[in-house]
Amino acid sequence: MILTCTYPRGRLGEEVAATGLDPIREVAFETTYTQVNLALHQIRTSGARPEGLIGSLVRYASEQADRYSEWPSAFWGDEVASMTQLASWQSGFSVAYEDVYVIVHACGIGIDQLELAQVSDLSGYDYGVDPVEAGAMHWELWANRPELAYDDLTHTLVTP
Repeated sequence: MILTCTYPRGRLGEEVAATGLDPIREVAFETTYTQVNLALHQIRTSGARPEGLIGSLVRYASEQADRYSEWPSAFWGDEVASMTQLASWQSGFSVAYEDVYVIVHACGIGIDQLELAQVSDLSGYDYGVDPVEAGAMHWELWANRPELAYDDLTHTLVTP
């Protein structure tokens, strides 16, 4: 599974500039925060979620984003991306594109050596279709998805 997200530089830049924050750090946080949520969505463990896990994972996402400049590199065609991993997910972002920040999340496949292409003709996309009807993010339809347990994420526990 590969999920590709784009964020318009102008809009994101204006919103982040108003707060005085680093826009690239915020893209890195969006990358890690979404990665945490994608991993949590895969949990198929019976029993209670460990106390404090969610708060700890949010702190983990924030701490990882703070260190985005230390992330290993991936190559998407001729563009360099920064990547991170959590459980069965590899995620990364690139600031190499002129008008957008690009974030990619992948499970079951590595994100190094991706070939991304800009889509200029959107006529093939039907925006009138309800994403639920189209099967968007229907995990139960992903027959070979890796199953995760809470133990797969507890190594990221961060103490306050």
